[in-house]
Amino acid sequence: DGHTLLFDASSHLVNPHVIRNLPFDYATAFAPISQVVTFPQVLAVKNDLPAPRLAAFIALAKARPGQLSVGTQGNATAGHMGLVQFCQEAGIEVTHAPYRGGADAARDLAAGALDAVFITLLSARPIVDSGRARFLAVANAQRSALRPQIPSFAESGLPGVAISEWASLFAPAGTPAEIQQTLYAALREALALPELRERLANLGAEPVGSSPEVFARFVTDGRAEMGRVVREANIRLD
Repeated sequence: DGHTLLFDASSHLVNPHVIRNLPFDYATAFAPISQVVTFPQVLAVKNDLPAPRLAAFIALAKARPGQLSVGTQGNATAGHMGLVQFCQEAGIEVTHAPYRGGADAARDLAAGALDAVFITLLSARPIVDSGRARFLAVANAQRSALRPQIPSFAESGLPGVAISEWASLFAPAGTPAEIQQTLYAALREALALPELRERLANLGAEPVGSSPEVFARFVTDGRAEMGRVVREANIRLD
């Protein structure tokens, strides 16, 4: 009826592949309404790492296989999945250091305990702005409007590194199409408000507002891609 909704995160695509014995099927239990916002993921490095650009980081990682430490916001998070995509695309091996959130990983990067982090732009921004770390790339299909000076992985020759944390709206499966469209229209109207867009930017979020049809394809494709990453990297939560 449009009154019972789920506001879910990017783990929606990963959970079916890492959580056993779920009491429902992610593929059939929900009607995707819209991707509301994304939180771009970035690769940032400590200041004294001899890698001014992404190509130099890749060369360094190839010269020191498994020796560079890269922190993320935790196992099976968007940062972890993006790091796996990056290593697969670039043909490198690093040591993954999962944290309990991006802020903790950023703190250790600033202290020099890590070589790099793959976390949200929001979490990395304070240590970069204070001169304690450097951005190398953002895992968007194109540069982020929040920091347009950061090159994307795609423009650096790694188009397969495309992932973000996000927040999205779902309804129960079987919700009538007209109700889905009504919810989508209301969301689009809200996302057009300048004051809301400003608040989202301050939170490190980019508004999206994709249609139910576009978002449904995104969910289907994303779930398949996350399944591939989980299988090939043998990612487990237990």
